[in-house]
Amino acid sequence: MNQNEKALELLEVIKVLESDMKFAVQNFNDSTDSNFDFWARTYVKTLGSWIEGNLWVYKYILVNSNIPKALGFSIEEQLYLQEASWKVDNRSEIKVEDKKIGVKQNIKAFMKLMSKHSSSSFEDLSGNGWKGLEQFFDIRDRLMHPKSLNGLNVNKNQIHAIEKGRIWLRSNFNAVQEVIKTASYKV
Repeated sequence: MNQNEKALELLEVIKVLESDMKFAVQNFNDSTDSNFDFWARTYVKTLGSWIEGNLWVYKYILVNSNIPKALGFSIEEQLYLQEASWKVDNRSEIKVEDKKIGVKQNIKAFMKLMSKHSSSSFEDLSGNGWKGLEQFFDIRDRLMHPKSLNGLNVNKNQIHAIEKGRIWLRSNFNAVQEVIKTASYKV
């Protein structure tokens, strides 16, 4: 499979993750009170997969193309895209190491990087969209690491705030797609 075929396959992965998320949204919108909690939790979990999947796919596409070179990404920025760092080991050999980046920090860095290297406008990280996304991360963490029964509850106001975050992020991911398409023509 060549890089273009792999990129197209990965874009299909994003579509599947988005479909899962939309299915959860449809079901919690249609749910009775007794099913709402289940579908709200399912939405939060599928949204998390969608966010991390999008970040990984876009970074993968960039890393495996000539786009970073064409747009003038620095070596540090290219290492960031690969989620890698380097060190010199005891035998004085240069080694590349995986670098784990928290999802919130990863989103911020990615949006700043894309904004820096494009004429596209990426939305402000201090507005209601970002605040909704931050609330999503608090709720997701609480659901994934429950400390009490109450920690599994998600109410409609929280879902509305999370939705603002998702819409904000979807808008930014759409802008990323446009940057990738435009830069692909320059390569």
